Amino acid sequence: MDGQSEILKVQNLSAAYNGNKVLCGISFNLSAGDFLVVAGPNGAGKSTLLRLLAALIKPLDGEITLFGKPLSSFSRRALSKKVALVFQGFSFPYDFTVSEIVSLGRTPFISRWMPLSREDLSLIREAMELTDTWKLRDRSFFALSAGERQRVILAKAFAQQPSILLLDEPATHLDIHHQVSVFNILSRINQQKRTTIICITHDLTLAAQYTDHFLFLSAGHIIAEGCAPNIIRKPLIEELFKTAVYVGTLPQTERPFIYPIRKNINYS
Repeated sequence: MDGQSEILKVQNLSAAYNGNKVLCGISFNLSAGDFLVVAGPNGAGKSTLLRLLAALIKPLDGEITLFGKPLSSFSRRALSKKVALVFQGFSFPYDFTVSEIVSLGRTPFISRWMPLSREDLSLIREAMELTDTWKLRDRSFFALSAGERQRVILAKAFAQQPSILLLDEPATHLDIHHQVSVFNILSRINQQKRTTIICITHDLTLAAQYTDHFLFLSAGHIIAEGCAPNIIRKPLIEELFKTAVYVGTLPQTERPFIYPIRKNINYS
């Protein structure tokens, strides 16, 4: 990892809810263009980590440094120019058109009551074309399918032109076509824009087709971090998820894949 391009540094990070620790001693560094997948069982602390990185909650201990400055020193507006967050199942309380929702991604860059500039409009269109949502621009968000809604939310995040994109299960509840579509879009922005991506997902096989950098959490601790072929291995996956699995390598891509092994159960 090139120290000169390092943009995010997490040091000995801990967090707690109601006095109960949910993250403990988390440390890792990321550079521009990194694509990190965070995985682990339910309750491992994955979503809490994203909330810490988005400054939605404060850490109990440790420090997060963004571009060499403490994350706590950024105003909400300044941070929104650097970091975009997409939670799973994100929705809106009011009915907006697709273009209105994507336009909200430019909010940190414009003064109150000021109209969108030509640059803003250009970036909004670019984000919508990247996510294949330009054709939906006049549609009601509520009238869209789950896959279309997810692409619109991604377009809104891309319109922010973030240096870091935080994603919590971006392909959940989507069919295979839309899952692949979402990860193709993420891969494109990661490679073309050098956007640093931190993505929570339970689909290790799909994620491993797009990145090699994985971080596994369990009970608030980092269990393993490294290259997918090195850490996506049967003993670790079975210990992490308490499930028998088969781990192999796809001959077309030489990347790992996982599927669970059914145990015979006597129902009598």
